[in-house]
Amino acid sequence: MTGISEWPIVVTNRCADACAEAFGLAGREQARAWLHTVVSENGEVTDRLPVPVAGRRSPSGYFVVVEDMLVLPLAADRDGHAQWIATNCVAFPRPHRRDGDTGQVDPFRLTGWDLLNQVNVLPHAVERFQQRGGGHPAAERARQELLDMIAPTVRAARRPPAWCGTRPADFYLVAGTGDEFCLPCRPGSGGRAFDVITCIHRAGNLFTLNPTQLAGRCQLDPTALPPDSREARLITGAFHFSGRLSWHKPRWATSHAEAKWWIVFHNRLAVPVAWQPEVEATPLLILDLADHRPLLIRLLSRLRRS
Repeated sequence: MTGISEWPIVVTNRCADACAEAFGLAGREQARAWLHTVVSENGEVTDRLPVPVAGRRSPSGYFVVVEDMLVLPLAADRDGHAQWIATNCVAFPRPHRRDGDTGQVDPFRLTGWDLLNQVNVLPHAVERFQQRGGGHPAAERARQELLDMIAPTVRAARRPPAWCGTRPADFYLVAGTGDEFCLPCRPGSGGRAFDVITCIHRAGNLFTLNPTQLAGRCQLDPTALPPDSREARLITGAFHFSGRLSWHKPRWATSHAEAKWWIVFHNRLAVPVAWQPEVEATPLLILDLADHRPLLIRLLSRLRRS
């Protein structure tokens, strides 16, 4: 017979909504899926709560505890099934300094890794970095990539950058060239002083454009790619079929010193691009053409255009 510690956990809508609010997730269903993963990997059913969350109550007297992260009060199933009903989600409270100072951590006195060591990057922030910041598909690896990327320049600011229209937060992490990254923060959970709610990049919307829209935000470097050149015509034609903006250079392409990102096409064509955020209409400057199509295809293409 399965013991109560092994019963499955049913996450109610109220619990999922509370989790989404506490951990910055993008809605009920994402929160429910995230909770199932976290609980299955690190959760423990217990009737004794750790000191930071002592005094909480549950209908059954039992809780799921994920140490230093969250508590789920549990109720018995009304129909008598061998399963727990999670009625709420409570994040662990924000810690104080561990060096004996009872005051709270002041993010404005910290920079770099000293600051990042005080933050917990919430799943929604990692997801946004994966979508618009080139983060790895694996969440934990993407989280580390984000931290490594912003660590050299990150600092706390009381207001978001002028370009960023995000909702109010306790403060903001800003990083990168011209403060291109903005990460709103709030009081923390998961054993850290602060939570990073989401990850916003100044050019994030460019990574959501379809090929036609993307072409409209680009201009060709007139020196490297004159308008009447074969390369310019090839690039213009490629946008009719494909084209996506990427943080990562294709493995087969040669590096370009001035490239910020790459536009990659389906037919083994790619272009390195510089980013000019001050040029609002066409912020992407195409610097060159990387043509890695088979030799025969390239020869036939030249013959057609000759």
